[in-house]
Amino acid sequence: MPTNFKKVDMLTNSLISAALQSLGDDVKKRSQILAPKDTGALRRSAKVHLNSTKDTVTISYNTEYSRLRHEVNNLHPATRKYLSNALKSINNVNKYFKRFD
Repeated sequence: MPTNFKKVDMLTNSLISAALQSLGDDVKKRSQILAPKDTGALRRSAKVHLNSTKDTVTISYNTEYSRLRHEVNNLHPATRKYLSNALKSINNVNKYFKRFD
């Protein structure tokens, strides 16, 4: 009897990648809103990286001061931890992972 495990694996991998990409995009958008905006360079440097072989998604900011602004911001302390707070603001991660039958 032939099996469709390969087909199911491909579908599962596709759905997981789509869910991780969507989650990463949402965290990126939320963190850009929360990030300090002086020149806008920090917000523009945000990137989403999907590693489908490890089933991970990474959001990064690529400016020389992004880590410093994440940890310390004496001028606008409410914008500290903009990336961490963006992830915490997502209440239901399950909504990104849809069930398939």
